[in-house]
Amino acid sequence: MTVKECYEAINSNYDEVFERLFKEERIAKFSKMFFTTGDIDNLKAAVDKGDANLTFEISHTMKGNSLNIGFNILSKKISDLVEYVRGREIKDQAELVKLYDEVKAEFESNKKVFEQLS
Repeated sequence: MTVKECYEAINSNYDEVFERLFKEERIAKFSKMFFTTGDIDNLKAAVDKGDANLTFEISHTMKGNSLNIGFNILSKKISDLVEYVRGREIKDQAELVKLYDEVKAEFESNKKVFEQLS
C-alpha cells in the first residue's frame, strides 16, 4: 500500500499533507512515528487515573500531531476529548472513558492501515 492509498483508506487528504511536508518519505516517516510514541498508552493511564490535567496535556499534543499529519477523523475525535477536559476537570468519568475509547478505536484503525505501508 502506498502512502497516498493509506490516506485514502483513512479518509484523509494526502495532497493537503504533501503541501505541508513536501516529501512522501517525510509523510511516511511522521505517520508511522505517530503510532510509536506511546502517547495513546499514556493517555489511557491518565484517563484511568482521572487526571484531568495530564489527560488534557497528552490529548492536546496528540491533537496537534494528528492535525499536522492530516489524520482528520482521528484529530476530530481527539479534539472532542481535549474539549471535554479543557477546563481541567472531569465532570463524568464514564463520558471521559467513552471519548477515550472512540480515540483509541480510530487510532488502532489508522495504525492497521499504516502497518500496510510498503
